[in-house]
Amino acid sequence: MSDIVVDIEDLREENIRNVKVDRLPEHTYYIDGLPYQSKEVKERVFQTKFNIPQGLRERVIEDNMSPDEKDRMKLMARMVDKVYDRRKAYTRPISMSRLRGSGDETREYKTKLEARQLYADINNQDIDDYTLQDTGNDLSALFVNKNKKESVLAIRGLLPITDSKDTFQLFEMGAYTLAETDKAEKMGTEYKNDREIIKETYRTAKNAYPDHKIVVTGHSRGSKLALYLGRDNDIEYHAFSPAGNRGDFIDSVPRDGGRLYYHTNDPVSLFHHRGKGTTEEQHYEMFNSRLNTHDLKDFYMSKSSQFLKHPKRASQQRIEEDILLDMKMKNQYIPTPEELVDSDLGNFEPLYFDSQDPKKIKRTFALNKDVPYERTIFNKYTPSVFTDLNLRPVKKFEPMTFEEIDSDKNEKISLKELSNYLLSKNYDEDTIKDLFQTYDTNNDGFITRTEFTNLKLMV
Repeated sequence: MSDIVVDIEDLREENIRNVKVDRLPEHTYYIDGLPYQSKEVKERVFQTKFNIPQGLRERVIEDNMSPDEKDRMKLMARMVDKVYDRRKAYTRPISMSRLRGSGDETREYKTKLEARQLYADINNQDIDDYTLQDTGNDLSALFVNKNKKESVLAIRGLLPITDSKDTFQLFEMGAYTLAETDKAEKMGTEYKNDREIIKETYRTAKNAYPDHKIVVTGHSRGSKLALYLGRDNDIEYHAFSPAGNRGDFIDSVPRDGGRLYYHTNDPVSLFHHRGKGTTEEQHYEMFNSRLNTHDLKDFYMSKSSQFLKHPKRASQQRIEEDILLDMKMKNQYIPTPEELVDSDLGNFEPLYFDSQDPKKIKRTFALNKDVPYERTIFNKYTPSVFTDLNLRPVKKFEPMTFEEIDSDKNEKISLKELSNYLLSKNYDEDTIKDLFQTYDTNNDGFITRTEFTNLKLMV
């Protein structure tokens, strides 16, 4: 491959050292089609007096994107490009005062500029069997396919040369991209205004086509908006060269229906590159030799571009399903949804005691009123066929309620009432007495509803 021997293990150890000090790798090399990031390899290469080994400089990858995925990507990118074209087709009106040299704009232009309505119809604006429908703003267009019952909301990015509001937004978003670390949607006033327009557009589309699958797609700033809608509404979304900041994977939840596409060297999508392989979203990394790494047309017109489809993390639902399946295969007891919810609320009984492991017994302790940070109600091991075999007792989990125990309905629970109730559930007398003393916090011989509720809230 080259005159320089690259030890993959060395790269791995270097990346581990970088991660431990929270430092991003500084350079990417592609060896046998796989990306490796390494500062040390870069320095070793440049020690050859810029005689760069061909094997390290060529970005040789195996394009692993399926034809169906490429067709879907190209369709979405073409839709966004139509929105760009409609904005560019708008003819700016010239007032008589401007012709005389005063420079005043027409009132119509100013109104439309603020409302984001500077657009015009163009030829061939429908795409395949999707019909373009006007959304009332120049930021987006809706492509409707009634046969497939699918509607795609396409959102354009910035046009700073064409649109003065976009020019201001470009600098505003640039500053927030570099400075913001926590809030994904904190990208400036103009971005916020455009986001509100797009949110209303999405609601209108959803109401107009309630039986349609709504999909969102966008480029650059429009990708940022598509990510917002897609993640917030858990729908399919396609984001091309998405703008973003460090908050995109902290303050915003990636979804399984997300598709992110970006050039490997695109600085606008820098922070999204870090999400590949770590979220439920599908990342597609584009490779070509173009200088403009942010061009939307490369995603549907370029014949030289290659795409690396990165593995993605399984969804949380899939992870939980796999865990439950594994438990089932091992014949382990699987808690019911009700038991899981009740245990989260502090209403629980020990599922089993492990007679061989005192630590497991300790984890089942309940709250002690004398030492609030200790749990000592269910801390007694009682030998039985269930505990010795580490099995759960047959009796069903039944959390206590005040009404069930207060048999005479006088809004107070006596020791006799608690005993009658718990003896029927196979509790021993010592445990019942401990439990009564724990609930009877003022030691007046009765458990009031307030005492009962307060303790359950504490637990």
